[in-house]
Amino acid sequence: MSRPPPREHERNPPTLSIASILASGASNVMASTLIAAEEEHSTTVQLAAAVSSTMASTLTLADARDTALPDPSSGSSNTSPIEPDRPVLEISGLQETLRDIELSNHFRDFLRRVDRNTSAPPEVKGRFERYFDFHIKVLELLDVPQDDLNRQNKLMIELHQDFFSSPSQTISISSQGALRKLKEHLKELKQINEPSHAPNLDLVHPVHEEVYEKLNSKHGQWKMNYKPTTSLNTLMCMLS
Repeated sequence: MSRPPPREHERNPPTLSIASILASGASNVMASTLIAAEEEHSTTVQLAAAVSSTMASTLTLADARDTALPDPSSGSSNTSPIEPDRPVLEISGLQETLRDIELSNHFRDFLRRVDRNTSAPPEVKGRFERYFDFHIKVLELLDVPQDDLNRQNKLMIELHQDFFSSPSQTISISSQGALRKLKEHLKELKQINEPSHAPNLDLVHPVHEEVYEKLNSKHGQWKMNYKPTTSLNTLMCMLS
C-alpha cells in the first residue's frame, strides 16, 4: 500500500518575510512606548493632585491665622500688642523728683555735668549741686514742728557748717544782703549753741527762694532731655 503524497503546506512550511518581522517589532515597541507614556501621565496626575492638596492646606492655615489676628483698623481696645510699649516716667516738678530716689540721683548727675564736675570726688561739689543740697536741707528744716527748737537749731547749725564754713562751700546768689544776714545769724547760733534759742527762720526764706528758682530752671532742662531706663523687674511690676 502506497503513502499518499504530502500536502502543499507540509512540503513548503510558511516563512515570515523580513518586512513582517520588522512590522511586528515596531508594533511591540509602539505598544511599550504607549504603556510607558500612560504610566508617566498617571504619575504626573498624582503629583499634581498632591501639590494641589498641599496648597489647599497652606491656604487653610493662612486663613486660620488671618482670622485669629486682630484687625488693625478695628481700633479694638481688647487686643494687646505683641510687645508692650515701654513705660514712660512722667516727671512733673522738682518736689516729685526729690521723692523718687532714682530720679533724684539722675538729676544730681545732671547737675554735676552742668558744673563740669563729673570727674571730681563726690564730696567736691559745684555751684548747682550745692544749690541742690541746700534746697534739701531747707526743706528738712521747714518740715520741723515750730515748737521743736532743738531740732531747728541743729539743722541751722548744719546749714552753716555745710554751706558757709569755707569759701569753697558757700552758695552764691544775687541778693548778697540776704545771704550775708543769713550767714551771720547761722554763725551766731553756732556760737550760742543753745537748743532752746529760737532761730530766725525768716532769714532763710529769701535765700532759699532764689536758690529754688535757679535749681528749678535746671530741673526743667533736665526733664526735657531725660530718657528713663527701665529695668526688667520695674517693667514687670508696672505691667502687673
